[in-house]
Parts: sequence; structure tokens; C-alpha cells
Amino acid sequence: MNYSIKLNLLKFKNSCVVTVKGATATKRGVFIPIEDNNIFISADDNLKAKGAYIDSTAWENQSPGKYGDTHSIRQSLDKEVRERMTEDDLKAVPYIGNMKPYEVQNTSSSVNAPTAQVDENLDDLPF
Repeated sequence: MNYSIKLNLLKFKNSCVVTVKGATATKRGVFIPIEDNNIFISADDNLKAKGAYIDSTAWENQSPGKYGDTHSIRQSLDKEVRERMTEDDLKAVPYIGNMKPYEVQNTSSSVNAPTAQVDENLDDLPF
């Protein structure tokens, strides 16, 4: 079965919507602090960031929600991180989204989406 997944990125600790001005355009984006949210950054051989990952766990709800969601999603944390947290901190780990069954209409066509390039130098934005 396929699922549609919806994540609320503003549920992450200290996240916000920001506006960044580049050389040719101004763009809105979501800022999620890496350290505050236990985000794992992978790097290439030149130590340039190539991926930012958040582990999560999904579980089936007892009954479907108002909009048909059948599963809830919460960030999952490494054992070492959980052991350092207080009980209140553990309870504050947010539910970040939900899932519901999704039926694929036509599996014969596929689209290759463009890959975003991440550059840590804000003076050299791609816009």
C-alpha cells in the first residue's frame, strides 16, 4: 500500500519561516535549527553538506482522523539523546505529521525532479 505523507516543518523546535535575499531574487523558506532538532548532516569527501536527515517513526492510529489520516509520525531520537533528556523533554518531542493511504493513478509515467543544491555560503545564493 502507498501512503501520502504530510509533515508540519514548523513543529520542529525553534523553526520558523524566513525570507532570504539573494543577488537576483528574494525567497521564502523554512529554517530548522540543526542542533535543536537532532538533524544528521552527511557530507561528501570535501566536507560539503550533501544531505540533512531526521529520523522518524510512524504508527497506525486506532481510528482514521478527520481528514482520513491513518498513521501519526513523530521524530525518533538516538538512544544516547533520549537518555540525556528529561521526562518533560521526551513528552515535548513533537508529532510532526501524518499519513493516509494513497492510490497511484498511473504508475507508467515517471518524472525526474530537479535536485536542489545546498550551499552554506549565504553570500552566494543561487538566486
